Amino acid sequence: MKKVYKFKLIADINIYDVKHDQKTLLGEWGILDSKCLRIKKGYAWDGCTPKFKLFGKVFGVWDGKGNCLKYASCVHDILCQFPNPFTRKEIDTIFLNMMKDVDFSFAKLYYYSVRAWSILRGVK
Repeated sequence: MKKVYKFKLIADINIYDVKHDQKTLLGEWGILDSKCLRIKKGYAWDGCTPKFKLFGKVFGVWDGKGNCLKYASCVHDILCQFPNPFTRKEIDTIFLNMMKDVDFSFAKLYYYSVRAWSILRGVK
């Protein structure tokens, strides 16, 4: 089945809640440093997973009202995809905090779901 990308950045974005002491390159798509996480134009992701396409429609985990989890899921995906200084638990906690920042009602449910998925896959 073909990978579904629901979102694609049309411009670079800077996320100031995510920073680290050392400069880290995240593939060709991002830079993490002491100021922020910069994700480059063109980065595409599927939102909250899993998702699949059937008869031209996308089905899967809800991205929140008005796609309120768009950037939280973007940050989570890019940090999980590329080597970086954070553990998976720290990445999941960043995701939780970003969901709380937009007052997402199901933040804890989504957090515990990604934590359980990480543990089941043996990723700490």
